[in-house]
Amino acid sequence: MKHILSFWLVLVSIISFGQTTYPLGGKLKHAITKEPIVGATIFVVARDSSLAGGTVSNAKGQFNLDLKRGGYKIKISYLGLEPYEEEIRHWRDDYLGTIYMSETTSELKGVDIKQQAVQATVQGDTTTYNAKAYKTNQNASAQDLLEKMPGVQDVNGEIRAQGEKVQQVLVDGKIFFGQDPKTALATLPAEVVDKIQIFDDQSEQSKASGVDDGTRIKTINIITKINMRNGEFGKVYAGYGSDEKYSVGVSINMFRGDRRLSLLGQVNNINQQNFSTEDLLGVVGDNSGGRKRRGGHGPGGKRPSFLSGFAAGGSANDFSVSSVGGITKTIAGGANYQDKWGKKIDVSGSYFINQGVNESINNTYQLYYLGQTSGQEYTEKDSSNSTNLNHKFNAKMVYKVNQKMSFYYVPSVTIQQNEGNTFLKGSTTQEGAVLNALTQTFSSDLSALKMSNNLMFRLNGEKRGRSLFIQVKNDVDRTDGDNQLNAVNSDILNVMSNIDQIGDLDEDLDGWKTSVMWSEPIGDKGLGTFFSYDFDNSRATQNLRTISGVIAPNVGTYDSSISSTYNNDWNTHTAGLGMRKFSRKGGFVARVKFESAALDNTQTVPFDEKVNQTYNNLLPFVLYRARLKNKASWFNMYRTYTTKPQASQLSQTVNNSNILQLTTGNSGLTQQYGHWFMSKYNKANVSKSTIFYAMINGGLSNNYIGQSTYTAHADTIYNGVALTRGSQLVNPVNVDGQYTANAFVTYGFPVKKLKSNLNFNLSTGITNIPSLINDRKSNTLNQNYGVGFVLSSNISENIDFTISSESNFVQSTNSLNSDLNNQYLVQTSKIKYDWIMPKGLTFRTQLQHQEYFGLSDFLDNRVLLWTAGIGKQLFKNKRGEIQLSVYDILGQNNNVSQNFYDSYYEETNSNVLTRYVMLSFSYNIRKFREDKVEE
Repeated sequence: MKHILSFWLVLVSIISFGQTTYPLGGKLKHAITKEPIVGATIFVVARDSSLAGGTVSNAKGQFNLDLKRGGYKIKISYLGLEPYEEEIRHWRDDYLGTIYMSETTSELKGVDIKQQAVQATVQGDTTTYNAKAYKTNQNASAQDLLEKMPGVQDVNGEIRAQGEKVQQVLVDGKIFFGQDPKTALATLPAEVVDKIQIFDDQSEQSKASGVDDGTRIKTINIITKINMRNGEFGKVYAGYGSDEKYSVGVSINMFRGDRRLSLLGQVNNINQQNFSTEDLLGVVGDNSGGRKRRGGHGPGGKRPSFLSGFAAGGSANDFSVSSVGGITKTIAGGANYQDKWGKKIDVSGSYFINQGVNESINNTYQLYYLGQTSGQEYTEKDSSNSTNLNHKFNAKMVYKVNQKMSFYYVPSVTIQQNEGNTFLKGSTTQEGAVLNALTQTFSSDLSALKMSNNLMFRLNGEKRGRSLFIQVKNDVDRTDGDNQLNAVNSDILNVMSNIDQIGDLDEDLDGWKTSVMWSEPIGDKGLGTFFSYDFDNSRATQNLRTISGVIAPNVGTYDSSISSTYNNDWNTHTAGLGMRKFSRKGGFVARVKFESAALDNTQTVPFDEKVNQTYNNLLPFVLYRARLKNKASWFNMYRTYTTKPQASQLSQTVNNSNILQLTTGNSGLTQQYGHWFMSKYNKANVSKSTIFYAMINGGLSNNYIGQSTYTAHADTIYNGVALTRGSQLVNPVNVDGQYTANAFVTYGFPVKKLKSNLNFNLSTGITNIPSLINDRKSNTLNQNYGVGFVLSSNISENIDFTISSESNFVQSTNSLNSDLNNQYLVQTSKIKYDWIMPKGLTFRTQLQHQEYFGLSDFLDNRVLLWTAGIGKQLFKNKRGEIQLSVYDILGQNNNVSQNFYDSYYEETNSNVLTRYVMLSFSYNIRKFREDKVEE
């Protein structure tokens, strides 16, 4: 009884003021497995029985507290392990060494714990959520658990934490299925989760060198229960329903301490894709529901590359059939492996393969701004079929030669194949008159390879803070394939013209990067300096051959005007000098870099052109973090960056995959120079079980690489390209005035009367996208304001509900045409309810309501998506379940969107999955055993 009650008291931490404090530290390990104990609760009691301080152990099992001088009793607790107590006399800097904790030897019965479990704690930049404070039903997944936590949202299948997209999931601090959050969260059951940590991970270079370069990757680290790290667990399921709908899947995890193997697979035709795809060809849609069109325009204002994942930048996405939206048949499988080879080598790796067969029907409406006359409208309907096959491999190996010398090797390989065809009908109108019309068929067959090898070496000197870091990285991209375009275009006079062409694409990109960094301490107070040098070479080559007039038996002729041959070579030298200082209370990094980038771009088709440019820039960077007196964490960062124009943006080859909306490049593009700032505040009150997080970020760019849109008012030639009345030419341009800013706040606390947790979220953002419209500068200002809440139950494992609501108000203004100004409200509400009744009967339902206020009549503004199922748990352990479920009971599912871009307003809708009934069976595998480790 005493030990259980003290377990809950350890979660209370009291801030000490007014007197000098001194650090107390130690390290916790499991007595049998010798693994670090992550997330154990440590508190210190003074002689008058008051609480003097508290904390939790980090990912290495380490803990630190700041205490006044005096006598104390330290108490350490962790679920499943015997509590640890020790009397100490704290005088100055004390280190308790390694403390070994053993398994609990007796069961505690008849204890009624009524205290509310602490929700979260904050250590530095890491927020640690306690899984025990968020109850789920017996067979819930890690994602079900995660969505109950403050600041975590599932937005159209994309997991966001603290207002940002989650880009990777770790398990016990190690990479799990690469940078694929969907796979990791779908694979792990909530039952094995002890704690969940949310933080901004650093780049591999930062972690290996020990010097923060400012790169941030929003990361979730799942800490498993220590008594569930040796065994097998997973899930198998199968279902069949009306209209020949089917879904079969399996996930199996085999954990043996450090050695861990996870296997998964799925086959279905109900749009279930519990994985992310690295899209090299630009053919797979993102999770936002938006569309990518060949030759399409698309907005700017994106975050800098150091804050986002990989995005393909070649010309392949204008050479292929997109598989965005629609209905997809999926076959997928993967494996993840983690192990320690001996005492010096840590290894992890994953392989994933998936095939998606997609059928989509899309409708698009666009309203453009024209300088001289009223707005021009474009409507389009297209249907497409595509097959996309992906292979993805990631690995990481760390070889610690000794305490001072380490090697890091991080390879990755992605292979993508895509083939498909589409049929499109589009027309341009103005004041009711049809300016032109288009009917076309398009097919493509493409393949791409992306490979990276990253080798790093670090050597620490005898003096603390002295180190040498060396990195060599190689990147290889290969894209090749062919396509065929057959189109019939008619103008305002109904004059017809035909396009019958085939294209062959061969595109290569090779990159080499070498880095050297030397760090040297200054004094013994944690201050240090560092020097860095980087050399980066990137070489892109493209050979695009287009044959026009391909009508049997005519084999056609080579058309240089829409073909391309170029070599694009960038050489970048960067030298940096900086200082840093860190302690338990925080610290800073300040650095300035001088970057010299030289461009050698040689184009021979469609015409000879050579561009040589040199860009010299100073790149300051400042990072500051602090642990405040109220135990809150405060993080600030400012950095500058450059963005080089891509090779395809410099090529002046005309892309005519949509003859009404032509695109081309601009050989006169220059580097974009940007500023970015970020500030974050994180506070957890363990005594009240509350969590508060606030974030603001933003930036602005000079020479922003935007776009120019020219719409022909009559048949004309613009920049050497022939345009018919109503058709458009889009090309990239440098333009000033781009800026963006975002803010996000979340606050979570328990509601004891309801036995639930309540989280409130506030968000806002503003983005200005400059562009040129018929050679006049335009600014599109988009603003959004959001408020929402999540109420998640904490009643029992038999009753689990989550109620959420979010309202987003969007306002868009255009500086050239007030007719394009618009505002609308999106209201999204969601109820998820799971009830396990007596005798193992189950009822599960999910109701999602989404309504748009302010959209045009073109779109269906309201949808109420209701899914429900009844079932029966099977077997003595209730691990099996048979369920009859109905998807989209009301038949209202749709997929609509509204977007405001720099030169036009757009509305879209596409086909979706509709009502079906499915009978399914699932079985959850759980088998854990005591770990046996040789002494």
